[in-house]
Amino acid sequence: FFFQAEDGIRDAQESRGLGDVYKRQEYMGIIRIPGTDLAAYGGKGLNDIQILNIHQLTTTKSLKGHTQSIWRLEWHTASQSLWSGSEDKTIRKWDIKTCLLYTSPS
Repeated sequence: FFFQAEDGIRDAQESRGLGDVYKRQEYMGIIRIPGTDLAAYGGKGLNDIQILNIHQLTTTKSLKGHTQSIWRLEWHTASQSLWSGSEDKTIRKWDIKTCLLYTSPS
C-alpha cells in the first residue's frame, strides 16, 4: 500500500520506524501502467483518478467520472484499459492513451 504524505506519495513499508517524518493521512490504491512511465492512483477523498509520471513524481492527468471516493483500480492487459470501482457504486473502464471513459453507466 501507498499513502499520501505531506510531501508526496510514500510506500507504507518503507516509511515506518522511529524518526519517520511522514504522517499517514489516507490510504490509497496505486498501480503501475505496464509499458509506460505512468501509474494511476485513487483513494478515500479522491473522486478523480490521478495519473502520475513515476520518474518526475508529477500528476499528468486526472480521469474524471466518479462522484465519490475511488475504492479499487485494476489494469486489464487484454484490452489495455484501466478499470476503477468507486464508493458511488459504479465501475468505469478508461482508455489510458486518451484518458477518456470507454462507457458510461446506463
